[in-house]
Parts: sequence; structure tokens; C-alpha cells
Amino acid sequence: MSSHNVVDQHIGFLVWDTERRIAREFAARAARHGVNAGLVPFLRVLEHQDGITQQQLPALVTMRSSTTAAAIQDLERQDLVCKVPSETDRRKTIVYLTELGRELVKGISKEADQINELLRRRFSNVEAKQLKSLLQRLRDNLR
Repeated sequence: MSSHNVVDQHIGFLVWDTERRIAREFAARAARHGVNAGLVPFLRVLEHQDGITQQQLPALVTMRSSTTAAAIQDLERQDLVCKVPSETDRRKTIVYLTELGRELVKGISKEADQINELLRRRFSNVEAKQLKSLLQRLRDNLR
């Protein structure tokens, strides 16, 4: 008899369990760089769109405004981002990565690449491409 129970065979469980394991691995690797893994999405967005308003960030990281505000405060305390008042609209604040933030993102990106390699190690390129396509369709099914 298999050591896996019926719940192990549900797509939702397999995806949840896999995501949980990936998140745990990434959190440990982010901690080695002195940052909470929950702050990484903000850093990654700023890496690609540096100088956006604090009001734009929640939609880009798919988190609430209050969560974003707290994350930006944490990142600012660690000197990973800086906030500057907008020159065109005083109600808005522009968020930039600092040099320290840019260096951290480089290190974190290497960790993410290593995790991706670990995840792909027993997949051919064709299988990895198929898996990504299947996961995107799976995600789209919940829209």
C-alpha cells in the first residue's frame, strides 16, 4: 500500500504543499541575507520599476496598502529603500531602491535562480516549459 493518502493526490494539496516547501526554502535563503522573505516582492518590483509611487506598489505586489506601507517602513529602516516626495504631486511619495537595496536584490535573485534550478533538476526543458504553462492555466482557472 502507498504511503500517500487520498488527500496527497488532490491538485490543490500538491500545489499547496509544493508552494509551502518552496517558501520555506526561500525564507531560509533570504534570512541568510538578513531580510524577511515577505519583503522580497517589494524589492523585486522596485528592481524592475524603480521610482514608482508608494500608491502603485500594492497592485504590483498584490498586497494591501497597509501591508505595503509597513513593508516600505521596514525596508526604509534597513536602508534598502528611500522615499522622496513627488515633485509633481505633494500627496504622492516616490520609492527608490538604495545602493544597499540593489546589492541585496542581486544576492536574492541568485538565491531564487538556485531554487529554480533545484526545482527543475529532474525535468527536461520541454517538461519545464509544459509545467509552467500548466501552472499558469491552473492559476487562470481561479480567476
